[in-house]
Amino acid sequence: MRKVAVLGIVFLLVVSITGCGGNTGKENTAAMGPEMEAYRSYLEERDQVEDLYFSCIPVSEEGVEVLALTYGKNAVKKEKNSITTSHLVLKTYSEGKVLDVEGSNMDSFSNTAAFLAGDGKMWVPVYGGIGVYTVKGTMLTGNVYTKEMETYTTYSVNGKKRSEPEAIDAGTVEKIVETGDSTAKPILFYKNTKGNREKYLK
Repeated sequence: MRKVAVLGIVFLLVVSITGCGGNTGKENTAAMGPEMEAYRSYLEERDQVEDLYFSCIPVSEEGVEVLALTYGKNAVKKEKNSITTSHLVLKTYSEGKVLDVEGSNMDSFSNTAAFLAGDGKMWVPVYGGIGVYTVKGTMLTGNVYTKEMETYTTYSVNGKKRSEPEAIDAGTVEKIVETGDSTAKPILFYKNTKGNREKYLK
């Protein structure tokens, strides 16, 4: 059972690292799914938008790849063909359209902390803790665990709504932060070019 769980986590990390559809650079002969076609069309229409980057992350409860967008000016780190970033907005494919994910226009706590993905979740570093999110329909949902004024707290997020913070024991927060550190990897974003769309939107 443990081996199956580890393999599942490895698969999710490969998807988050290599871009939309889990493309690893090898030729993909399978037909492109409707969400990938929609995302490609959406990005093609924005081909002239300066400095736009994209990625796909497997964080939807419905199993649909979620399109993440950012700009190069928000880069935490730049690689040869990709960046990690401290700001993003999410789009999802629903009812045949590319729609905004409510509550997903967000920043990490500083311009040096990148967004992470792993185990089917998006991990967002926040001051003193971490936020753990999924996408349900067209809404960002999840919980934030943080330390505020020597008190550990948690609150839930549903779209743009937040619950009131509640006290939680320090061990729970520390364990969740450690889990994110061990299972999640930085989300890689690729510049919105024709070549990158063809390579990563499969």
